[in-house]
Amino acid sequence: MNDTYILSPFFTIKKYQEKINLVDIISGKKFMITDPYISNFLIESRNKELSITDLHESINTDNADFLINKKILIEKSGMKESAYKTVEYNHTLFNLLDYKKEAKIVFMGVPFGGGNYTSDETKTFPNALRNISKKNNINFKGSNFNAIGITKEDDIEKLNLLFRNNELSDGGDIFIHKHETIPDIYDKITFFSKKIIKEQQLPFFIGGDHSVTYSILKGINEQLSTPFSVLHFDAHTDVYTSEYDAILRLNEGYHHGNFVKKALQLQNLERYHQYGIRGLSNLRTAKNEKLEITYASHIKNNLENIKKLDPTKKYYITFDIDVLDPSIAPGTATPEPNGLLLQELYNLFDYLLKGINIIGFDLVEVNPKKDVGEITQSLAIQLLIKLLTYVKTTNDES
Repeated sequence: MNDTYILSPFFTIKKYQEKINLVDIISGKKFMITDPYISNFLIESRNKELSITDLHESINTDNADFLINKKILIEKSGMKESAYKTVEYNHTLFNLLDYKKEAKIVFMGVPFGGGNYTSDETKTFPNALRNISKKNNINFKGSNFNAIGITKEDDIEKLNLLFRNNELSDGGDIFIHKHETIPDIYDKITFFSKKIIKEQQLPFFIGGDHSVTYSILKGINEQLSTPFSVLHFDAHTDVYTSEYDAILRLNEGYHHGNFVKKALQLQNLERYHQYGIRGLSNLRTAKNEKLEITYASHIKNNLENIKKLDPTKKYYITFDIDVLDPSIAPGTATPEPNGLLLQELYNLFDYLLKGINIIGFDLVEVNPKKDVGEITQSLAIQLLIKLLTYVKTTNDES
């Protein structure tokens, strides 16, 4: 191994006599080093580069391996990936277990709103959702799902199995520092998208603004290497162009209003289905052969004419809260009138999603600062649970 190691910059060192405490500033994990020789070695190693030979000669192989495995010492070439961590919380969503590889579905927060230039407060939504979950003591093991609008016995049985058998876990939030560059943040999101898919788990990302979806899809595209399609529930197509793009250099990047343009370029993305589209801004939508648009008026007036989905295909679902009418979901930065009502949405779900192969979800653009009495956030909890009823389980496939 030719790489050199450095002391992780994400650990703080506090010395107490001959001992030192190491604290990971991201995760909060703590280590106490009681061996005075290793303690002095770590203190002296700050700002130094060390080869694996240096480490083995200085503190022996076992101690070197321990420090490397705990990410206290990191490879210099992997410095960037060392910041790809998650922040765990004492109170998890729905009182779930922290991340575990055995879980079928993993919730992961994406606290980033920098792709929405009108308001970045969507970054607070993941933890706001956990706070509401804690405040209301929401623990769905043995709960009455009728209280949140789940009334069908098959759906209730599926949810009970998921919660009682610990098939769900809370992976925490992706660690994002306020001074990181936006490309680095998007790279992190792609990293975790690939990681969860690689573990053969189903990701449920909680944003954040809608720009994060492209980074998620990019990870799926790279990790699966097989065709998939997207089901996009939104008031907006997010395929917009503007005369200001060249000035702002946005044509080289993306944001919450044009990320779909980037997604349509992904090699393995077959079709991009959009539902609930409405509003004047959609007059600026750029056409694309992969894009299929179903307007809100079509859903309201004649659901039966909407094209059914092929159950043999793979589908990723991205859900923007503004697909709903602002009268029931005011907590978003870009509301549009005449949106879907909750029962209209649930009817659409039942019509489209039953029996299809879902590979992941995200729910985005909930802005707690613009909410009224937490009704949008409370509705988001109900939507998260409702969407889980469409995930295929072993019982569905038997």
